[in-house]
Amino acid sequence: MRDLTVEQVERILAAQGYDVPADDLVEITARLNAQLEGAAVLDRITTDETESWYALFPFGCGDER
Repeated sequence: MRDLTVEQVERILAAQGYDVPADDLVEITARLNAQLEGAAVLDRITTDETESWYALFPFGCGDER
């Protein structure tokens, strides 16, 4: 996946109503690209042979009175 440019991130933020200073845009762009790169790794995880975990904690794990 190609990295987003500063201009692309600026347009995304502007569409949401944000007016971000240019210095901050560089940092935001770098962090967003790092997050997207990390998320792309999740696509390569095979889950065909694994059993899913329960989404909720089991009852009785907490403040028992």
